[in-house]
Amino acid sequence: MSDAFWGVLAGGLIGISGTIATLVIQHKQWKTNRRIEYLQNKKEKYVKIFDTFSQKAENPAGISRTQLWSEFALRIPSVVERELREVMDTIDDGQSPTLTLIEIMGIYLEDIDKEIDNLTK
Repeated sequence: MSDAFWGVLAGGLIGISGTIATLVIQHKQWKTNRRIEYLQNKKEKYVKIFDTFSQKAENPAGISRTQLWSEFALRIPSVVERELREVMDTIDDGQSPTLTLIEIMGIYLEDIDKEIDNLTK
């Protein structure tokens, strides 16, 4: 094979490698952006659920406390539900379960924020 052929082949490989590298980098950025968007939507969803629950807990018009907690337990993340159940078993009768929930949800939402921060660095 002639030197011209190898030169053309080498030039073509160099040219296409830049395109492939660009595609790989763009794909990684796209995946990161999608993950950030997903986490932001997830956080917004749980903030809305939490706000709704807080309002209902303050003004339980016609809803028993058990019904309220059952409805809420179906909508919160399983991690929060498990931790809430563990805490509920250990808290005193005088302590507010709503306050405990606020603390647990706060920690959960902080974890989402930290994951978003790590992705944006």
